[in-house]
Amino acid sequence: MSRSRSQIDTRAPQAIVTVVPKKNTRRKSYSLATRFASCRYVDASKRRSTRLMIDLNNEDLALLADNDLMREGTVVGFKHGYPGLMVQPGQFVIKDHKGDDTKLSIECHERKRGQMSRKKIMRQWDNKTHADVVLELLRESGFDDSAIDIEGTEEVIETITMNNEHVFQFIYRLAALNSFGFWLDGDGAHWRWPVKGKRPSRLLRYVKNMVGVGEIISFSFEGVAAGIPGRIKLSGIDATTKKVFEVTSQDSKEIDLVEPYVTGGVEEGDRSDQGDSGNEISRSTGAATAEEAQRHANAMYTAAKRAALALTLVCKGDPTLRSRTIVEVWGIGTALDGMYWVEQAEHIHGSTYTTQMKCTRKDLAKKLKIRKGGNSRSRNMDDELKQILYTVGGALRQYYGRYRE
Repeated sequence: MSRSRSQIDTRAPQAIVTVVPKKNTRRKSYSLATRFASCRYVDASKRRSTRLMIDLNNEDLALLADNDLMREGTVVGFKHGYPGLMVQPGQFVIKDHKGDDTKLSIECHERKRGQMSRKKIMRQWDNKTHADVVLELLRESGFDDSAIDIEGTEEVIETITMNNEHVFQFIYRLAALNSFGFWLDGDGAHWRWPVKGKRPSRLLRYVKNMVGVGEIISFSFEGVAAGIPGRIKLSGIDATTKKVFEVTSQDSKEIDLVEPYVTGGVEEGDRSDQGDSGNEISRSTGAATAEEAQRHANAMYTAAKRAALALTLVCKGDPTLRSRTIVEVWGIGTALDGMYWVEQAEHIHGSTYTTQMKCTRKDLAKKLKIRKGGNSRSRNMDDELKQILYTVGGALRQYYGRYRE
């Protein structure tokens, strides 16, 4: 029988790491508990960001003789939390090793992200929508229909070209063109606009100078206006004419995209320079035409402009806090209290267990649509908070006396 959160003993956090040897070897899976020092599990909503970093004690250098552990590509199992509340994010693949005479550090990436072919190919589809193409590619990559979550697109494109890209890269680009996100999790593959018009999954409280009351240990915030690029340049090669093109997006009244999800931050392979309009990002794109690249550049720039506030929370360790969810923050102050979208949740296990979250208000609706009894009705944030407090009950309602029944 499962226990409620209040019954979980949070004094004994656990992180269990196991090595899964290849099937053609006689070795069985084995735990690294006797060597475990610390780990960081970064659950992020952005591309190529979800990873697991493990630090192991290696003063006797014995780990260097472990062929499975030292081989790139070995599968690692990971679960963490507390007795009675253990979460298993999935399996990871070892990508890198580093260390010294006392410690071995291992970096692992999500195994799910390796399901799709990394071979770069040329391919073309005629008279299909972007959603049709993505569905076809995900099915070819081994995903069942029950594990595919795609938001449909209506525009039928005369020609869609996969221009010397691998499947994973191409699906990301199609998501960007539609201002969607693309991610993989325990439920499968998602190619859609993240559902942000839903109720918060958690209420996180900050109560200063009262130990053991609030989930939030500390917080920091910053306006991201300084990080908005003055200009974004995308360059590529036209699939038909083979000519090189370059497009630019900057502050313009012509940009009018609805709720874009694509971030405008610097990514791997970008060139960030200080141009005449401020910080400038240049990126090579796989878009087939200049018009397609222009749409992508506009979406990137508009998304960056709409990111108005970044909030970082350091909370008591909680394995159920995940990225791509909405949380309600309470007790920080009138200007900062409210709902936030979790961009990244970093779980840090060591002498203690904490969860550090990067949150934003970007694209969050001011009202939530809540379905009850077959009818849909609107609630503002204040009413929604009352409902959450009512659901949690007990000491929390007493602490916020104005929400007592």
